[in-house]
Amino acid sequence: MLRDLVFHNVWLKLFSLVLATLIWLAVGYNPTLTTPTAPIAPAAVRVFEVCPVGILHAAGEGRPLRVEPSHVRVTIRGTASQVGGVVEEEVHAFVRIPAGRPAIGPFAVEVVVPGNVSVAEVVPSAVNVKPASPP
Repeated sequence: MLRDLVFHNVWLKLFSLVLATLIWLAVGYNPTLTTPTAPIAPAAVRVFEVCPVGILHAAGEGRPLRVEPSHVRVTIRGTASQVGGVVEEEVHAFVRIPAGRPAIGPFAVEVVVPGNVSVAEVVPSAVNVKPASPP
């Protein structure tokens, strides 16, 4: 019985052993599957409490508009050196009003930041666009 267990289909068993060894060696040798040599920098966040919200609309729209609230809080994420290098003037919050859509109502706030950081949160995420009251 034990003899049959070992020697039955011996060629298939040897082939499987060789194939498993080759796969083990290939995975162990592959440098792309090993851990990276450079440590990953921890993420840092920075909050810009008062970012004015601009309005982006088609050139033909001449009506004066305003947004409520006029400012949003933007949180950005990146490495500590990247986040620390961002100045307020590089963070732009705006609402985009598509052509043909009424320019009144709620619109999502979009934020543009330098390419080396990302936007983590915008509060509030939408603002109301209203006609500006005449002076």
